[in-house]
Amino acid sequence: MNILETLDEATMQGAADVFRAYGVEISSTDPAELKKCRNRLMMQYHPDHTGNTKDAQRINAAYDILSGKQIPHPALPTNDLDRAERGGNMPNSEQRTSAWAYAGYPGGRRPDATISRTDYTDANFIKKSMWELSAKSHQEYGIWGYDGSFFRNTVSVYGSTKIFAYMATAMIELQTKGSHPFACRAVIVAEEGNRTFWLVYADGKYFDTPINLEHSQLNDNPSNDTMFTRALPALLDQIREQGAGKYQ
Repeated sequence: MNILETLDEATMQGAADVFRAYGVEISSTDPAELKKCRNRLMMQYHPDHTGNTKDAQRINAAYDILSGKQIPHPALPTNDLDRAERGGNMPNSEQRTSAWAYAGYPGGRRPDATISRTDYTDANFIKKSMWELSAKSHQEYGIWGYDGSFFRNTVSVYGSTKIFAYMATAMIELQTKGSHPFACRAVIVAEEGNRTFWLVYADGKYFDTPINLEHSQLNDNPSNDTMFTRALPALLDQIREQGAGKYQ
């Protein structure tokens, strides 16, 4: 039996709900913290202790999904964004199967919803995962990976402020382990239509309270602001040396 069949709902949100059901609230996707939560539960629910095989399988399956090691469910074929919402018709079985692919959609030819790799090195896997984790939000965000000199990667996703840590983990994996790997010194999240840039990760630290970064850019694209990009290394150094509290 596929290990994922032990989950009631094989989605990213379902995986987080499994941990919650066993008394652990997942507030960060930092690999070390996720592993610590999993190990704490396994000490209680592993068959060698006081648990049983089913509990252990559910916990391990949820951990694999949240850490990006396992795709929540098989890749779905490309479909249009819920045509019912756009005034068209679509069979109920196909509605909303690829709504997540329309994050960052510029118009024209419909976006490709193919998922080629079942981890965070695949941009579509990231888009779909963030959409599911945010309870299928329609608020759009841009996730930007900064290597210390340049913004190397960006992914547009549907999400929410509650999953900024997941966004950071996804970008770190994409930037450091993708087809063209670079260092990832920082991750910035920008809300579509909002000029606020949020620093959610820098120099190995996730910020529980994201840092609002000042800038002069007139849109939500940090890479367009040359002065901001040039000043960012020094600002990251200050945050690392003085602590994030001064800036939050």
